[in-house]
Amino acid sequence: NHQGLNIMSKKNHILDIHMKRNIGILFLLLAGVSAKLSAQEIAFEQRALDYFADSILNKQYPFLQMEAHFSGAVDSAITRIQPEQIVYTRDTALFSAYMNGALNKNGKQPPFLLRIKSPIKEKNQKKYKPGNNVVRLNIYQNHYAMGKNFMHIRGFIKDGNEGYDIYFTIDNEGNIIHWNYGHFSL
Repeated sequence: NHQGLNIMSKKNHILDIHMKRNIGILFLLLAGVSAKLSAQEIAFEQRALDYFADSILNKQYPFLQMEAHFSGAVDSAITRIQPEQIVYTRDTALFSAYMNGALNKNGKQPPFLLRIKSPIKEKNQKKYKPGNNVVRLNIYQNHYAMGKNFMHIRGFIKDGNEGYDIYFTIDNEGNIIHWNYGHFSL
């Protein structure tokens, strides 16, 4: 009978060890899921728009002395990553993936609305005069690749046949790592 208690004690001890190990593994899994969910809760499109409003519009060339209009709706197209965004990161794995075409992501996501803050105005006019000083914004969906978020805002100026493409690289906490722009003409 004493031997039976000793065997039961050993079984309980083994079960206790396995239970502690499983709880530890469960804790690590939940921590990982929680971190991933908090990263997904960030609207990177909103972060890019807010950064444009707070730090670029009327503060950085070529957006000095300009007014910005935005409808509030994010385009359904996903941002296409540009080489300048890759070069700035100095991430050789990201650069290699880009060069091999692994980061090409065509597709559509359901559009959604962003909060518009001053100095950006909520407007959706179709026609503008050639001499105006307004940049009309079109914001594309976030493109997540290899631990970074890539955003694109296209700003149409004058009569809409030219403008600026503004590219953002954003970390998973929503901080702008880098931004740059390029001029386009249609």
